[in-house]
Amino acid sequence: MGFFRGSLLNLRPAERRIVFLMGANYFLLLLFYYLLKPVRDSLFLIQLNPSQLPLVYIITALVAAPVTAAYARAGLKHRLDRLVLLTTAILVLSLILLYWLIPTGGSWLIYLFYSWVGVAGGLTTSQFWLQANGLFDASQAKRIFPILGLGALLVPLWGENSPAFSSKKSSCQCWICCWSVRESWRRPVSWGG
Repeated sequence: MGFFRGSLLNLRPAERRIVFLMGANYFLLLLFYYLLKPVRDSLFLIQLNPSQLPLVYIITALVAAPVTAAYARAGLKHRLDRLVLLTTAILVLSLILLYWLIPTGGSWLIYLFYSWVGVAGGLTTSQFWLQANGLFDASQAKRIFPILGLGALLVPLWGENSPAFSSKKSSCQCWICCWSVRESWRRPVSWGG
């Protein structure tokens, strides 16, 4: 705890706003994942046989590989802030589409949603750290990254104790609303260009 207190005290006045915004961003990214993951698991276990879990893990890995490769290629052609906006738009639209399609049935949608949550969680988290690495130099990172990591420690505490997400019905309705609103209003922090 002393390390975090020391990091907080070492923040420069010009860094406080960006550190707060980045910390809030990371908190919301992880909150999105921690809220969607139980919905994903519940839908899968209720509608499909638990013996299908190994298959969905393989499908997720097979989906993640080309998505990661495509993202890496796009990263070579586009600025990170524009790439984050494009990725965010794609994720928001696909999540809204899944929200409307899943109730129509079809076990393939449950497999797709399961894989989508895993890939989207990894993609958004890696985008966050790419942005952080672009914003801060090595000496700033030593002081600031522990503070950003604090957001990750707060998510499980808030998510588990939030009354808004305690019921099944509100959880299923809130996961799409909260993340879509958050992602559609999020603007990546630009560091130049």
